[in-house]
Amino acid sequence: MESPQHSFFEPRRHGTQASRPGGDENGLHTLRSAASRSRRRFVIANAAGWVAIVGLPVLTGIPVGTHVAGELTAGTVLFALQGCLLLTTAVHFDRSQQEAYREWNSGGKVALNSANGEGRR
Repeated sequence: MESPQHSFFEPRRHGTQASRPGGDENGLHTLRSAASRSRRRFVIANAAGWVAIVGLPVLTGIPVGTHVAGELTAGTVLFALQGCLLLTTAVHFDRSQQEAYREWNSGGKVALNSANGEGRR
């Protein structure tokens, strides 16, 4: 007798899927795909920001140690912008995950449209 395989990346299934919030496998799939889209947007936005911040001094020829206002350097400004981008995308990621979970947990058949954050039935 073979033992069932368990993935560490997917939750264990106890009982029937109908007894879970959201009702069916399609609802859980919707939740997983919403999480995947949110992670992808988070990584792409932050990677693009990092590439832009690293590439900007190279393309413009302005050293990051150049003073832009008093003791404030261009590198400090770029670092602050990267931090703001990270915080903004983290907050957006968290909100989209909470919204996706609420929709899934309510048992509704609402699929999230990641492009504009609106639900569609």
